[in-house]
Amino acid sequence: MILQWNKLVGQNRVKSVIGQAFQVGALGHAYLFCGERGTGKFAAALDIAMALLCRHSEARPCGVCPACKKVASYSHPDFHIIMPLFLQNEHKKDGGSLSDEGWAFAGAEAKRRIGDPYRLPQYSGPPSIPVDWIREANSAIMRGGTEGPANAVIIDGVDTMSHMAANAMLKTLEEPPPGTVMILLTDKPHSVLQTILSRCQTMRFALLPPDTIKSELYKRVRAGAIGPGRREEVVTEEPEVITFVKKEVRKGGKKGGKNSASDNDLFGNDLFGNDLFGGAAGTDTPAGTDAGSNAEPVVKEGINADITPEIEPNIPITPDPKVETASVCGSLGVAIEEYEDAREEFYEYAAALWNDALCGNWDGATQAAERLASGDSASATALCQKTLNCLIQLMRFAFFEKFGASMNYISLGTSYQIGLPKTVAANDIERYLSLCQNALGAFKARGNPMMVMVNFACNLMEMLNGKEQ
Repeated sequence: MILQWNKLVGQNRVKSVIGQAFQVGALGHAYLFCGERGTGKFAAALDIAMALLCRHSEARPCGVCPACKKVASYSHPDFHIIMPLFLQNEHKKDGGSLSDEGWAFAGAEAKRRIGDPYRLPQYSGPPSIPVDWIREANSAIMRGGTEGPANAVIIDGVDTMSHMAANAMLKTLEEPPPGTVMILLTDKPHSVLQTILSRCQTMRFALLPPDTIKSELYKRVRAGAIGPGRREEVVTEEPEVITFVKKEVRKGGKKGGKNSASDNDLFGNDLFGNDLFGGAAGTDTPAGTDAGSNAEPVVKEGINADITPEIEPNIPITPDPKVETASVCGSLGVAIEEYEDAREEFYEYAAALWNDALCGNWDGATQAAERLASGDSASATALCQKTLNCLIQLMRFAFFEKFGASMNYISLGTSYQIGLPKTVAANDIERYLSLCQNALGAFKARGNPMMVMVNFACNLMEMLNGKEQ
């Protein structure tokens, strides 16, 4: 059997390794897919799940058999998705467990994720994985497959699991029924519990080259699947079997530069974005096959219709400046987000905050932090999170530019850039990234925006100037 990739874009190393294991029947029972947001982790997991449950004899998934249609409509009894949610009061019972409205909300969010695996989830507050969703999934998984020998499980955002939720999943993760494949996804592998990491095979997802992202964005533009008035794919297949759930800021950024391609942290890359698991993170270069294997890796692209149909060759496309700018961020999911919600102002805020801190302008840095955190808590949190993510990109570009790296895939369209301390060392980027990630983690834990940002500004000035503030 050949695994054909209908959803996953790029990621040739992943396709080679997983495709070869699938062909010879040697898939592991638990995988951890890690990498930047929107680089294809969920798309790959969805392709694998559908292939495991597909009844086509040669190339899987076929996309047209009853099993594939059930997976696409989230109604297959042997296909399970667990993902982070931000639950409103009506989604929970008095004891905190999911209400009927909560289960319906979970199912709708899962269907939306399946419909377009590259469209990043949006949350109105800090998301987490409900414990009772884990428990319900455990029961369904442990009974084994009902329509065949396989059971496919996708757990998105595994880093958001509480200890209670993780403990509820550990035994299933360690000793699942025969035929079960569990795929865990995270963009923060350093936040995943060690008890989970030790039970999984890790697969690193690289940054995507600009040409790959550009091609996909133009397909979506032509298909009306991106931007204002976009058409969302609606699943009309009626479920046949349901198991569970189916139930104002100071300016001052220095202009004239470029940025990095990534959105969060290094994820197994070295300073210059080289994939420590074997491939070049920015170029999506295949790393070969498993050690000791002489077989030619099988990489077959999908032939079925997706939400973004192919554009006929030789049809000229008028260049779209928004596409050209968004295509160099390294992540298709982030590129879609940036195309629909331009981030130039957040780069400006980030550059102003950093450069004030670098110059020792205590008043300027703290006032910038306070202005970012003003307003109601939800909007302030969103503004601060976007600014911190943009600052991460600016920092990485500054280090790439100073210490040398290929500029083919780390250029962003913004004109803002930041300076670095005169005595900076290459590995200092780890401290700066950690500081940003800690602040983002505080927001995730519902920290007070004003306290988080002012504390961040103080710590940043101390790091950059070597003085306690």
